[in-house]
Amino acid sequence: SSIKYEKELGIDNNKYLDDKRLPDEPLNDKPLLDEPLPDKHLPDELLNDKRLPDEPLNDKPLFDEPLNDKPLLDEPLPDKPLPDEPLHDTLPLKPKHKEDFYLIHIRDTSGDSYNKKKRHVISDNVEAAIYEIHNLIVSNMNTYENITILEEMEEMDKHLRKRKIEEYSKKYGESSYIYPIANINEKTIAFSYLTGNIVEDILTFPDIIDVEKRMVYEPEERSFFFNEDIITNYTKWDHVDVRPNAPLHLSLISQGKYDSHFISKYDTNYYSPYSAGEGINVFIFDNGFNFNHPNFSNTNTRTVRCLLRVNKGKLTTISGKTCVNNSSNSHGTKIATILGGVYDGVAKNANIYGIEMTEYSTENIDAALEYIRDNYFKRNKSIFNFSFGGFYDNQGRGTFKSEQEFISQMSSMGAVFVASAGNKNQLVKSYNSIHLPSQLNNVISVGGVASKDFNDVKSKIQKAPNSNYGEGIDIFAPYTVKISIRDKNNNLINNSDFSGTSFSTPIVSGVAALVMSEHSNISFDTESMLEYLTMIGQKDVISNLSKNTKNLFLNNGKHIVYSMDNVYYGCGIYAGLSTCGSNCCSSSGYCYKSNSSYCKISQGCQAEFGYCSKS
Repeated sequence: SSIKYEKELGIDNNKYLDDKRLPDEPLNDKPLLDEPLPDKHLPDELLNDKRLPDEPLNDKPLFDEPLNDKPLLDEPLPDKPLPDEPLHDTLPLKPKHKEDFYLIHIRDTSGDSYNKKKRHVISDNVEAAIYEIHNLIVSNMNTYENITILEEMEEMDKHLRKRKIEEYSKKYGESSYIYPIANINEKTIAFSYLTGNIVEDILTFPDIIDVEKRMVYEPEERSFFFNEDIITNYTKWDHVDVRPNAPLHLSLISQGKYDSHFISKYDTNYYSPYSAGEGINVFIFDNGFNFNHPNFSNTNTRTVRCLLRVNKGKLTTISGKTCVNNSSNSHGTKIATILGGVYDGVAKNANIYGIEMTEYSTENIDAALEYIRDNYFKRNKSIFNFSFGGFYDNQGRGTFKSEQEFISQMSSMGAVFVASAGNKNQLVKSYNSIHLPSQLNNVISVGGVASKDFNDVKSKIQKAPNSNYGEGIDIFAPYTVKISIRDKNNNLINNSDFSGTSFSTPIVSGVAALVMSEHSNISFDTESMLEYLTMIGQKDVISNLSKNTKNLFLNNGKHIVYSMDNVYYGCGIYAGLSTCGSNCCSSSGYCYKSNSSYCKISQGCQAEFGYCSKS
């Protein structure tokens, strides 16, 4: 609970703050989807090499024997129609499902699912189901509206086999059309591109638990390139843990609310713990990383590198300081810079791992989560940043949602998940729609406050005009940031503005890394981290939120507000801990004559900063 953390850490916020304490409450349950999600766009470019349906499956099989010569079931497989035979007699004329990518949940009856999957062993019944689905796809190729997708999947495997410097991180079986990508709760999740009729046929198979249409998210960014020549001369942290002339998105979260009635000049310093996220692993699921910038110059004391590339659920381990593909932008670079940049980031000593995703889709997320869980996961020291999302149908509840299962499992193991709430200026969840993945259980949902320049915060803090809102958002952070990066072409972009909850999210992830590193004796997960951030955050300071939206603005734990010219007009925590001498300091931070009614302890008079009367 919050009180438990205060006692354990020696924190007495009542001594300085008049904020209302929030009750110890769990994360809000966030409903899942029931119905298939809307179709997403296909890849922008299709391969020129068009394969015919009756060509061989692969030029170079992974097994010694051909697939069709090695049946896996005890009984003969049922006859399937050949590609040139009509399917109208065997499949429904009006399928309920559309042609799309699907995640197929296959029951694993091996009894030792977890250990087998760590060794990349495919169980017999799973292999049999994949074999049968593969044959169903091949025998129904003439029913596909977009056969080029299957050709592209086959070509992807052929292309990788021709290259000697890259190979898949685990065995995916012989089929290019359907293959296992992850395992969870005694199930194997397979990935395939299916017609609606094939989906309905698969659902009748005995070991098929469910067929889930994949989701493809969008990076939630609204970018503005002003290239204003503002403060660029930053120094590295020293033992006083102060970064002078920090960008606004950093100075805002390391002090209480600025009020010109209390101080003369806004403090532009960024204050943070000296540990600065040391020893914490942050996994950024995004697109386009370039770490060749001074913001990542301290790799002698931490790890900053690319870790995985995920395409259609297939993993390739990578390394180095850049990971981009033909569809990459610099979104991942921006997120990493805000989270852990030496000059522009929240937690400059955190370890950063870039997960290059060709699409923000469920199969890619599931596959990467499983790989990290089995190979890189550190309990209570792992943070996952999702700066993407979108709105989807919210009618009913789904039974099997693989992404939620991985998030819930890994959160129970000590992971923290943080996701952007979106930029549509609408409720994150309503009767008809819900924003995902921010509204999944065990995910901290992040909205944004206006923070383009000092004018946005000098009189009041407000929700950014385009930030989503409503019940289900857990915390707000600066919406606009000013950072310097190198883009995917290695071009230097200096002091540029980027806006969106995509960039609010890594600020929260960065503070979570600060908290984890500074308090290594506490075992944090998503729920307890949100409790802690609620305890140290600023309550009820955002002026334009609806009543059903949690009014909590991010803070890293330092609430004292200093004036850069050392001139103060008030007293207490919001005026540099100034005192009122023989007069009293009221609960609101003003000095009053000692005979004022505001000087009574019962009225909240602050005895640490002046005279207070008992009655």
